Order: sequence, then C-alpha cells, then structure tokens
Amino acid sequence: MRTIKSTIIMLLLFTTVFFSFGCTQDGFPVTVGNTTFKSSPETIAVVSPNIADIVDCIGYDAKVSLISDEVQTEKMDYITRCGSAIDPDINTIVTSQVDVVFADDNISDGVVKSLEDKDIKVVQFHYGNTKDSIKNTYKSVGTILGGEEGGKKGEDAFAKLLSTLDVYKNAVSRDYSENKLIYLSGTSLFTTVIGDSWYNTVLDYCGAKVFSDGKREPVITLNEVAKENPHYLVYDGKTYESIKDRDVLKGVKFLEKNHHTQLDKDILKLQGSTTVENVKAIINMIDKNAVKKAEQSLTSKTSVKNTSENTTATTENTTATTGNTTATQKKTETSATKPENTDKYELQSKYKVNFTDDKIKSMTKGKTNSYIKAMQERFSDLGYLGDEYITGYFGDLTLECIQTFQKNNHMDRTGKVTSELLEKLFSSKAKDIA
Repeated sequence: MRTIKSTIIMLLLFTTVFFSFGCTQDGFPVTVGNTTFKSSPETIAVVSPNIADIVDCIGYDAKVSLISDEVQTEKMDYITRCGSAIDPDINTIVTSQVDVVFADDNISDGVVKSLEDKDIKVVQFHYGNTKDSIKNTYKSVGTILGGEEGGKKGEDAFAKLLSTLDVYKNAVSRDYSENKLIYLSGTSLFTTVIGDSWYNTVLDYCGAKVFSDGKREPVITLNEVAKENPHYLVYDGKTYESIKDRDVLKGVKFLEKNHHTQLDKDILKLQGSTTVENVKAIINMIDKNAVKKAEQSLTSKTSVKNTSENTTATTENTTATTGNTTATQKKTETSATKPENTDKYELQSKYKVNFTDDKIKSMTKGKTNSYIKAMQERFSDLGYLGDEYITGYFGDLTLECIQTFQKNNHMDRTGKVTSELLEKLFSSKAKDIA
C-alpha cells in the first residue's frame, strides 16, 4: 500500500494524474495514479483542512465520519475530531472503521505506516497553487469517492466555484478596480502574497488591484507598504494591532475606517466551499453593495434554471398532480393547524439568520460565516463593536465582545457562543455597552 503515499503525491506535483475506470454500473474499480479503488469508500476520515473543504464543495461530506482539529469548514463542525492533521489519533481512526484517510503530504510517516498496517488506505494530497492542479485535486477526490461519475462531479464543482467567484468579482464597481489591496501577515517580520499563489488568486476575485504582481518573495517591509499606499488591507492574526500605530504607515489609506479586515492565512488558503465566504468578506470591505448584487444575480440564475427544469416535469406529471390534489389539500390543512414555534431568538429575523444547534456549533474562534457576522452586527448595534469590524470572522475582538456582554448580562465569562448567549443577545432586553 506504500504506493498510495508516493505515487499520488508525485503525480499531483506535476498536475497530471493518470485515471482509469472500470466498466461496472457504479463506475468502479477506478485507478488514481497507481492506486486502485475497487468500490466507493463508505466512510472516510479527512485530516487535511483543505481536502475537507473540497469534499464539502463537491458534495461528498456525508461520507466523512472524522476530521482533524484544524478543519475549518463550517458544515463539518458537527463531525467528530480525531486530533491534529499531522499526527491524528490512530486509535480513533481505527475504531471508527473508516475505509480511507485523506491527508496532506506532511502527515507523520509513523501514522501512515500504522494505518496501512491496519488495511486503512491513506491518500496524501500535495497543495496545489494553480487552477489546473486544483482541478486535478477535485477530480481525484471525486473519482475516489464516486468513480467516473464522481470525477466529473469534482470537475463540475470546481468549474462552478470559479464561475461563482466571477459573479462576485463582476459585481464590484469598476470605481474600485485600480484601488490597491494588500495581504499582510506577521507582527515583526511581515509577509504578503506572491503572484503565482492561490492566496493571490482569491484576492484577485475581490475586484481591486492586488499588490503582488511580479513579486516572487513573500517578505515585505513596512517601508515598501507605505510606498505602495494600499487602499485596503486583509490581515492575519494580530498583524493590524502591531502596525496601526507605526509612524512609517501614517497616512496609509488602509488605516481608515472600514478599509481593513481580518482573515487568517489558514482560512484564506482553503480551496473549497469556504473560498466563496472569504471573497464575500473581503468584497464587503471594498464595495458593500457588491455582495448583495452578486447574490441576487446568482439567485436569478438558479431560479431560471429551476424553472426550465421544472417545466418539463410539470407537463409530464399533470395527471399525477391532479390525482394528488385532495391529499395535498389535506396535508395543507393539517399543517395550517399546527401552532407556530415560539421564536427563541427574538430578533434573529431582523438580522436575517435562523439559529440552529449546528449553526451555533459553527460559531467558534477562527471561523468565518454569516452567523458570526450577524452576531457582530448585533454587538455593533449595542455598542460593543465598531462597524469596521463586522467581517464575519471570529477573532480576538469578537471574543472580547462576547466576554464583555456576558459580564454585563450576569453570565459566566466563557467567551463561547451558546444558545443561552444568543437568546440574550438577540433579545430586545439585551443590555448595551453603557
């Protein structure tokens, strides 16, 4: 089984993977690289944060029974964790009876050997930066999980992702196209993105001019930053706190209100479903009208497609529909008599969210999603947070808001998002900062 480790990685490094498909009805067996999969894995462990995001984007998340602690994909927050991506817990993986483990190429050799000795396949993926290499990763993941059809599903998912990103980019007003956007990481030695990286690709979908063109080395000085005078800043961790009062940056445009937003590098590097949320968070800083415009465009396209698809089905099923009219009427009457559920979170509809247990579990530090953003908007309305920090990213400032709110409302200062916290926060009786 050692070929699984070496062959797939080496082939992915050169962005070309050899695929062969069986002729059975379900598209198996399939060969990816030199490794053959006789059937679709029933359950998998995904310890690579990036591959987890890609699995979710393709639509195979239902097969995932374990993830590593580093996985950030919102829809997978309910899945059992199995330790770190580099050194996951072998016993947890073995006892869970997974068929395959998807990992990055830096997973411990000892872990790989131990799992293979237990007849658990370990597929390691190299992180690709070009669109072709990422497309190959999508196809490889899809093929392993769904055979020939799965490989096409993977390619289609990546094409749809890029198409969606184009919609968001095109929604940004051209008035901002020449404004410079920069990414900074670090607190003493600073780095930015380089031109041929996925980070740069993501930033390029945000409608502004990315500072990276021709840059081959990521290290950058604050003098260089000041000379470029970027309009917008996306930063990692505590970078902004470490540079905002530097004399060398006085007058730089990204220090202005609403011209900087936090997005940690580990999240920005993800190449699956989280990519769209990352682009939305950045665009919202640049052109607040663009996200709404893009979402309306995407909704319109979906509606047209669904209407077209449903027209034929409606015509073909007219007789069946007529025959079921009475049953539908009875079902409607029964539903109408059901009492509406009391809204536990009084003001949630104002902020266009619907809190569920799964959504609340996704609201943890380091994550970015629309539910965190709604919480930040509520904190802003109550005076706990400035408007410029409404990004959807759960960082240190959001943590401080939660703890201060908990103190003012006589709750334990845990800093954690719970149903109890949200019930009080989204109540008309919530105490403001005063």
